[in-house]
Amino acid sequence: MADGRIVWNGGQTVWNKSQTVFGASSGQGQVSITFAGNQLFVTNKSGSSSRATFTDASTIVLDDWGGLIGTRSGGKIFWANGTVWDSFDYNALDAVFADLRTFPFPVSV
Repeated sequence: MADGRIVWNGGQTVWNKSQTVFGASSGQGQVSITFAGNQLFVTNKSGSSSRATFTDASTIVLDDWGGLIGTRSGGKIFWANGTVWDSFDYNALDAVFADLRTFPFPVSV
């Protein structure tokens, strides 16, 4: 297993880890969090996407949107700009945040 996929001896990939979790932005407009292999992306209600990084078990940082920080609390994500993403399937959102081994973390010095 490497980069979120299982590869057999012959080099054939038979399984790729991928999940998309859908929610809403303050109850309006669809948003999503997608992880595929070792990459994490978010998409806002306007359809714009950003690469993202988990920094701990409840914090997500949007790399392409100026480092905007979101904090998960229950089934919601509270963004530093005041936006709230909600209406997620709690178990699906939990699965995304629980799989922290896949995503890069800051290097501690």
